[in-house]
Amino acid sequence: MRRGVASACAAFAVVTGLAAQEPQREENFKATGSRRAHAHWIELRDASGQSLKTASDCSPAASAMLANYRLPTTGTYVIRASGACDTSGGYTLSVALKPPTKEIAYGSTASGTIAFEDDYEDLRFSGQKGEAITILMVQSGGNSLRPAFELKDSSGSTLKTASDCSSSASARLANYVLPSSGVFTIRAEPGCSSKGGYSLTLSVKAAPLAIAYGGSATGTIRFTEDYEDFLFNGQAGDIVSIRVVRAGGGSLLPGIDLRDSSGSSVKSAGDCSTTDTRIQSVKLPSSGIFTIRVQTACGSSGGAYSLLLSRS
Repeated sequence: MRRGVASACAAFAVVTGLAAQEPQREENFKATGSRRAHAHWIELRDASGQSLKTASDCSPAASAMLANYRLPTTGTYVIRASGACDTSGGYTLSVALKPPTKEIAYGSTASGTIAFEDDYEDLRFSGQKGEAITILMVQSGGNSLRPAFELKDSSGSTLKTASDCSSSASARLANYVLPSSGVFTIRAEPGCSSKGGYSLTLSVKAAPLAIAYGGSATGTIRFTEDYEDFLFNGQAGDIVSIRVVRAGGGSLLPGIDLRDSSGSSVKSAGDCSTTDTRIQSVKLPSSGIFTIRVQTACGSSGGAYSLLLSRS
């Protein structure tokens, strides 16, 4: 941190000695007023004197910030501080290095802080093509952050985004199927001009379970967009019935989708007035592996359930 006096006419040059260890690192530069209120202007230059970036603020509570700027080369940089909008006075200048990208694994939770409205934090994980992942980001620490995030592939291209500006904010990407294998990045960001702490959880959908004729299974739907899959081997002409009943508490209204080996729906069921959903006496159109997808109906929230599969 450096203090000084900036003139409205002659810029005050600060040689910072920023010997960047790697071109990919990012810096935050911020100048704020002290003793006398005045506007701020900062300029970042490389060792040759070429201007790379500027920032200024003429508001009464002035603070000029250059946020998350990615240094193009390794070397020494110069920050030039000056008064903006024909002002002069004291200032405080700080330089901060963005922390390295965090690692997050399936089934784990990471926490962090979005320090200002243009800030972000990256979390990296390895995924395989076809995996269905869920990302949940929530406020942490009783602050006003409105969670938002981007999911990026290994090339940096954005695959999906999620955000929530409500007072009980939580941003969720539910059961997204990864289009390729590789390293993916979750960029946690502030939504709706907010800042503060957050907690982010990454999970992967478990592999479908097997069920046989005459068998039963139990499970839990965690949220409205969630589902669970069960596989069984059927023969063309089999007459099958499927029953899903809400178990225990919760407000789950069960939905069922019976799918063939290609993923096409054979029959579905769901009723907004019952906790006992059935597909009755359906004739299988072909032989192969069929999927029973248990899901929510009518936008209901999650809960526990029991599943029964029978053949007539």
